[in-house]
Amino acid sequence: MDLKQIKSLLEDTFNKELSEGKKRHIVFWYDSDAEFEEDIDTLELDNAKILKLSKKNNFYVKYQLEKADTESNYLIYAPFGKPEPRENYLLDVLKYSMEFSTDKATVIMRDLNIPDDSLKNTFRKYIKFFNNKERYRVFKGYEMEKYTEEAVDVAVLSVMCRLPYPDFDEVLRVLLMEED
Repeated sequence: MDLKQIKSLLEDTFNKELSEGKKRHIVFWYDSDAEFEEDIDTLELDNAKILKLSKKNNFYVKYQLEKADTESNYLIYAPFGKPEPRENYLLDVLKYSMEFSTDKATVIMRDLNIPDDSLKNTFRKYIKFFNNKERYRVFKGYEMEKYTEEAVDVAVLSVMCRLPYPDFDEVLRVLLMEED
């Protein structure tokens, strides 16, 4: 999955004018499904450092932000959901920071120029399908005019059947003609 859109959104966030009294931007990204855990290692931001939060490095992150480097912008990526306030050792930092959120379904829909949020569950259903770059490339290459739940289902099946275009009848033909 291409991280260009996420990088662009994050860099826009870090390029925003600082509000009164702030010296830098600190952005927390809680990824409850850890969808971007592998991708975050390849993400490079022009104007911010990235710290990967774990259940065991809260003190290190807090020290880094409040003592070691108090000037740089930071993205704090957590491959888990936002902790409850009583269990969040970085709550004080979070209070003067901002949160960023996205999921792979949203990124895919943005990439395909699909503004209809009602299709988000359909795209979530196929996250493993879209994680394969070749399948995603073929799906995107179909350049569908209108996205509906049925159209997405047919396009996914068409990719799996290696069809040059999405067509339910052709999917059925391929499946019925398949030899054991």
